[in-house]
Amino acid sequence: MKVKILLLFILIYPIYLYLNTYKGNEEIVSKGVYVDGNNMIVKKINGKLLIKKQLLSNEYEIKGAGSYTLYFKDNEVIAIKESRFNIFRRLLDKRLKNIFSKEIYKFSKAIFLNEKYYLEKYIKIKFRLLGLSHLLAISGLHFTLIYTFAQRALYFLDFRIKEIFCLVILTIYAFTVGFVPSISRAYQMLFFLILAKICYESISTKKAYFLSFAFSFLYNPYQIGEIGFVLSYVASFCTIFFEEKNLLLKNLYTQLILTPFTWIYFKKIYVFSFLINIVAIPLFTILIYLLVLTLIFPNFILIKLTEEFFYSLFKILQFFTLEF
Repeated sequence: MKVKILLLFILIYPIYLYLNTYKGNEEIVSKGVYVDGNNMIVKKINGKLLIKKQLLSNEYEIKGAGSYTLYFKDNEVIAIKESRFNIFRRLLDKRLKNIFSKEIYKFSKAIFLNEKYYLEKYIKIKFRLLGLSHLLAISGLHFTLIYTFAQRALYFLDFRIKEIFCLVILTIYAFTVGFVPSISRAYQMLFFLILAKICYESISTKKAYFLSFAFSFLYNPYQIGEIGFVLSYVASFCTIFFEEKNLLLKNLYTQLILTPFTWIYFKKIYVFSFLINIVAIPLFTILIYLLVLTLIFPNFILIKLTEEFFYSLFKILQFFTLEF
């Protein structure tokens, strides 16, 4: 039976891929895009996968970040349809703006809404020079925090109902911030873990990792050429499968494995990156916790504490660079 299913898959999958891949010579009817300031990423054309995503300027002057569908006729845009999930983005954006100072607001937009265009240029440069750009990406930490807070907030509900509500919340957030590789991986892993709980089953984090990778790769194998996809899954593999209790050694192993990929994609090797990450990762984890707490329970003390911690953290980064 398993052999028959495998043979059927081998026969059907190439057909799926052929029919679901944009060939380049087709008339463009629609484009699925993600807008971030003046940057626009084309994810799909005519609802089909792209062998390579297109990074363009926001020539259509779409106001507001998020996902959109552009409709074309004779190569001219005739309509722009906004994703319904953008309303959640605007609500969260408004709350961030009302709570935090301008600089922290822009930083929060980057790490909570996947909007990096308006992030201060010097921050982007510092993070890139120090090999810390991955800390600006939405990852498993964000989804785990949301899941944890949602679980505690819905403690009074039946177990299965609570897990279903948590899954709905995580799904809304994932669609709101856009399915870039790190977001897809984090969401899918939690999706499989929560789904198992709802069905009163149990799967390991390792199995959830493999399911996430298999689903992502089979849905869109062209992602294998994207830096975000490769680094996200390689880094997660190291975190999940290296059963090293010494965090220093675990971080060192992870950085050593990531080094060849860093060289391939960036033609650079961050020699002291693993040392900097040892300091930066736990500190940024605390910062994200503080930002989330302040976002949910805004008050003068938390806001002041978050601001002080934020600026102190960047003073620490100053120590590792020539100028700030």
